[in-house]
Amino acid sequence: HVVRTTEVFLSPDGAASMDIHKELVADEIEPYIDFESLKPETITRRLTSGLKLQGSNVRLKDIKDNFDDYSICGRDFVPSMEISYGMDTRSYAKASSSRIFVPLNPVAALIDYPRGERKNDIFIKYREDIMDRVILHLPEGFEIESIPEDIWLETPWGVFSSRVTQDGGLVTITQRHISLPGRHPASSYDSFRQYARDVNKSYGSSLVLRKIRNL
Repeated sequence: HVVRTTEVFLSPDGAASMDIHKELVADEIEPYIDFESLKPETITRRLTSGLKLQGSNVRLKDIKDNFDDYSICGRDFVPSMEISYGMDTRSYAKASSSRIFVPLNPVAALIDYPRGERKNDIFIKYREDIMDRVILHLPEGFEIESIPEDIWLETPWGVFSSRVTQDGGLVTITQRHISLPGRHPASSYDSFRQYARDVNKSYGSSLVLRKIRNL
C-alpha cells in the first residue's frame, strides 16, 4: 500500500518546486531500506526513476520507520516507512504566452502493456493499492480554464478513480489505483490493454490554466 502526497508550487513558465511525502507499507518498503546510506546520486536516481519529469536538485528530507515497534507488536507487526523529499523541475508543465497545460499526475508510474499478441495467461499475483494526492498551487495571475472530468473505472483488472477539486488558488487532484490479483485467459488481453490505456490516459491528462486579463 502506498499513499503519496505531492505539493506543487508552479511557476508561470512551467517550472515547479515540489514537496513529496510517501507512506509505504509491507513489500513497498523494500527499495528504501538503508536508503539514507546510499550515495546522493543513487538516491536521486531512485527517487526520479520512471518519472516523466526531469528532476533536478532532489533533496531527501526525512525517513521514518516503525521497525523498532516489532518487539511491541509481535506477530501482528506490519512494517511501514515514511519518506519526505523535495524536488525542483523545469519541465512540470507546458507554458505558452497565455496558457499553462498542467499534467494531473506526472509522478505516477504508468501501467505497462506490451503491444504484441498475448499467448500465455495473464497472472496478476499481488493486490497493489496506490493513492495519489497532488496539491497544486496556482501561479499568481492565472485561473483555471478547463479541468478533466472525474473518472471511476471498475474492472476485473482493477479499480481506478480520479477527481479534481478547487478551493481558491489550490487545486487538489486525487487518484487511486487498486490492481486486483487473479489469473485471466490470454484471450482477455485486449480488455486489460484497454484498461491500462484508460488509466494511463487519466494520469497523463491535463488541466489548463489561462492568464487573467486585466479589465
